[in-house]
Amino acid sequence: MAKPTRSTPRNRKTQGISIFISYASEDQDLAKDVNLELRKLFPVGIRTFFDRASLEAGENFKEAIDQALDAADILLILFSDQVKPSHSYTGYEAGYFSRSKAQRPRLRPGVERMMIPFCIGSKAPATTFDLQHINVDVADVISLVEDPAIFRREAPRPLADDNPVLRLLTRIAGIVGQATDIGDPDAVRANLRDSAERLYQRIFKYQQTRKWQEDIPERKIIVRTAPAPQGGTDPFAKATIELEGSSFGLFGIAETPTRSFGWSQFFTMISPNELASAWAEGLKLMVGAALERDFDDNYHVVASVKGDKAFRLFVSRVVKFYNGQTEIHVYVVEMKTKDYGDELTTRLLKAISVGLRFRFLVLEEASPFTVAKLSFPNVAMRPVVTELLAQIKVILRDSRDGKLDQPDLLSRIFGAEGPVIVKRNLDIWNETLARLDQAAHALLAASDPDAEAAKGPFLQALDAFARNTDAMNREFTARALSALADEIGDLAAGGGKGHAHALPSAPRQPSPPRERAPTEKAG
Repeated sequence: MAKPTRSTPRNRKTQGISIFISYASEDQDLAKDVNLELRKLFPVGIRTFFDRASLEAGENFKEAIDQALDAADILLILFSDQVKPSHSYTGYEAGYFSRSKAQRPRLRPGVERMMIPFCIGSKAPATTFDLQHINVDVADVISLVEDPAIFRREAPRPLADDNPVLRLLTRIAGIVGQATDIGDPDAVRANLRDSAERLYQRIFKYQQTRKWQEDIPERKIIVRTAPAPQGGTDPFAKATIELEGSSFGLFGIAETPTRSFGWSQFFTMISPNELASAWAEGLKLMVGAALERDFDDNYHVVASVKGDKAFRLFVSRVVKFYNGQTEIHVYVVEMKTKDYGDELTTRLLKAISVGLRFRFLVLEEASPFTVAKLSFPNVAMRPVVTELLAQIKVILRDSRDGKLDQPDLLSRIFGAEGPVIVKRNLDIWNETLARLDQAAHALLAASDPDAEAAKGPFLQALDAFARNTDAMNREFTARALSALADEIGDLAAGGGKGHAHALPSAPRQPSPPRERAPTEKAG
């Protein structure tokens, strides 16, 4: 006999009401309890489709799901506020059932096909409403929303007449009763209450196994990329970004009711544009490398809007799904240091560190950011320039944190000539840095940053920046080294605090005996 197709009417008298139970894999234990209780409450008169347990060996999974949805009188969507990293099928199933229902509102006379969302701990099933944009009558949504403190008790409250579990089973019983004789009404009501009591107890135990409280002290970004279309080369076209943890307001990102955005939408929320460019380029490089499982350079630096804080971005987790989707977790951690010991020597040490780091960054031949190296035509300019700007901002942030611009330290480094030297250096620094920054952002905004029209002006600005800052960097670093040596000498002489002591004098060694010349006689 030929297998019934979707357009073939079922034998409505013998098969009873068909209930398709839709759930996310994280709620599988809950779904099992609901399925078992329904089958116990209605031993005849219903059929339930419960995921793989309802499939026959060798059946095609998706085709069987579609056929079961076409044959369902009730789509029962179980939804909890449990975190759903599995990208569950519930959204697809809700959308398919809605289209099937629109084509065939009834599968038997007098029985309207119905979608019943049963929500535990949540008032709205986001998968159904948000993903598929399906309109569901609020009256059809049954929500079991309890005070979280209740789940810390040993047992749930007694079952009330308006308990959502009892309302759910009563509604299903009413639909089943339209197609099948379910027996004496009084006996049915008693059975419904007993069944609701058992199911409510199991839901209570299920809720007790879930998280009661979760703290996320660090900021995290979750990037989800969609499967690339045939012949497609842009993995970010349909990517989404979800924010977790503390506020991202210090990056110019306003708090909104949702913390999930499209890839391009996210970067438009960051202000100013220079900061948005740094974020966009950094995330693109890191996510692109993660998609290729390349974690050698798992590092990017961004600054806050005010520039007073620097943050390291790094990929902490990459998950690939069979459907082609990829999930990349990126932590955003503030770069901090803790100081110990004498304040002055600590600040002088930071001055030396800042001077040497700047030298290593742009003034030495070994640096990857020299004009000579960036002049090669095969250099990808956008990621290089993004990284250079980020590192300069980190050095400036460390300079401010170390209070290297305070008069007391500058006097210690430059002596009586300090005011004149500092003014001269600041004038040169501000002018050359502004030109470099302007050329860098013009390059980043160019449609082709590797073209000579964008690359040439930047290399000229970088060359001027290196030439104009070289002498001042040498002077600053050398004088800071000298000041630190003097300060350590003072500490060693006994003028220091804490554990600093004067260095003991080296013991005098006896002079070796003078050798007599051959002509010298012993006397």
